[in-house]
Amino acid sequence: MSPAPQILDRVTRVTPLGIRFWDEVTSAPVAAPLTLTGYFATRPDRKFQPVRNRSNVYAFYDLPGMRAFEYGTGDAAFWSAQPAPRPFEIEVQDPSGQFLPARFTALVPFQGIFDLPLSPPPGFAGVPLYSGPARAVTGGMAAIRLELYEAIGRPAAWARVEATNSPLAPPARAMSDAQGRATLLFPYPEPVEPEAGSPPGAPGIPFQRQVWTVAIAAWYSPSIPVPELPDVNAFFGQRPAPLWSDAARSQPFSEISIAYGRETGQVLFVTPA
Repeated sequence: MSPAPQILDRVTRVTPLGIRFWDEVTSAPVAAPLTLTGYFATRPDRKFQPVRNRSNVYAFYDLPGMRAFEYGTGDAAFWSAQPAPRPFEIEVQDPSGQFLPARFTALVPFQGIFDLPLSPPPGFAGVPLYSGPARAVTGGMAAIRLELYEAIGRPAAWARVEATNSPLAPPARAMSDAQGRATLLFPYPEPVEPEAGSPPGAPGIPFQRQVWTVAIAAWYSPSIPVPELPDVNAFFGQRPAPLWSDAARSQPFSEISIAYGRETGQVLFVTPA
């Protein structure tokens, strides 16, 4: 029988910052490889890249001034003794174009997966990313593609748009890109039932011929100059902004019709909040 191994030393490694991104369309972590850059606001010239693990968490290591922290014990006493965390700027891009770019301020060190003060899907923490115009539409999903303008020739960049088709379902949310293009993707609503008063047993409309009415709302507080990357916290902090079907703002817009199997497009004008 072999003797029990003798432990001569034990080394732990604590991650100062771990970030996972989630997709509001699928309510799942983003699996596509992303390009991340992080830097301290006091040294924007010194940038750091994370390591992506099999759980699609991007971990930042070897940050300046944190060597002793990274080789700490990582237990409750260790975390309770840590000083106030430092702001750390994150920029994220998707080389495939499926998701729009973003930026946000994280805190290091951060215990667990970093979470913004938002409402992520149940079950995991993370940072949301939103669909870009190049994202393909998968089967069973409705697609609404909007073009938002403050005025003719002036796109409403980084606006927040939501589509609601049922009071029982959460709204589909999208972000407009730098050209004001917003892509809303969501599962098709429940089939429309026969109208009240129809004969008993009357057949319903085939699903392939269904048409639904979807409410559209926007939030938009423009920044001057327009930032190259949208700030995720600022995105959620925008104010409600009325929508219009025409540049003269004489025709209010609040809902749109969608049909099964066909994408819906609309050019809209928004009054900045």
